[in-house]
Amino acid sequence: MIKVLLPSLITNEVTLPMTNERINLKYYQDKDDYEQRILEDFWDVVYGPKVDKQPEAIFVDNLSALILAINFVETKKALERCRKVNDIMNFSVELQGIRILSTLKQLRKLKSNNIEKLVIVVEKGIQAEAYVDFLSEGKYVEISPGNYEAVVDEKKVIVIESPIHLDGNVNIQIPPLRKRKEDIPYMIDRMLSLIHHRHKNLPVQFPDEQTLKMLISYDWPGNTEELIETIYAYATGEDIVRRIAKTNVFTAQSNQVDLKEYVSNMVAKIEKQFIHDALQKTSWNRKKASAILKMNYKTFCYKMKKYGITRR
Repeated sequence: MIKVLLPSLITNEVTLPMTNERINLKYYQDKDDYEQRILEDFWDVVYGPKVDKQPEAIFVDNLSALILAINFVETKKALERCRKVNDIMNFSVELQGIRILSTLKQLRKLKSNNIEKLVIVVEKGIQAEAYVDFLSEGKYVEISPGNYEAVVDEKKVIVIESPIHLDGNVNIQIPPLRKRKEDIPYMIDRMLSLIHHRHKNLPVQFPDEQTLKMLISYDWPGNTEELIETIYAYATGEDIVRRIAKTNVFTAQSNQVDLKEYVSNMVAKIEKQFIHDALQKTSWNRKKASAILKMNYKTFCYKMKKYGITRR
């Protein structure tokens, strides 16, 4: 909304520009009325003498300047919204990735549907509040656990977090991690970036290819909350390969795990570590390191290249 204060004398002279923002016009009659109205609210554009107590307002004294000021304010507000949405998306681990963009587009379309109540259908561990934050551009309050009052395009919308669809309402299903696995690398990258930014004392490290494959192959029954907990453990030095193996990979939710691929990734991870350790023990003498592991020298060199093992 663009709030504009005009003198009543020019009512018939003003032709306002077409804008995507709604323009809220108010008029004042005389000097005393002007002084009262200018102080009782915040304005975007004011046709009248400048008042220091309205530092954000644009004051104009002619119709051409009025039109320019309104167009400027609309552009400014659009940029502010883009910046806010971008900040929300960058900050939230939940909203990272390519696959989740289709869900965010669905939420964006709801803005023009004039809805009064929305049900966000989520599994345990999905951070539903991130979607409320995105939908409302940060304008919401949590009334009670899982229940929010959001402002969407200046209209109040009740948002309910639910594990099931609720008939008679607009429902939007948030995909669990096992259905958006292509997003997991983006989520991990964002999580580690946030951790390293907050905890400067922790060494900067990111999962290698084999570890990342295992993280993607895992079905994450605890969704984003479990992923965040695991990545925190990884950042502090815990062996997350062992951690995931202990978390009963073969649950009812993850009974389609590709065991062959999962084991292959674990073997590659272990093999890489053994080769690296042998090289360190032999001051990076490849022949001696291959002999320690009882591995053919050519095979040893091939494995080094395959796993990207180089001396730093």
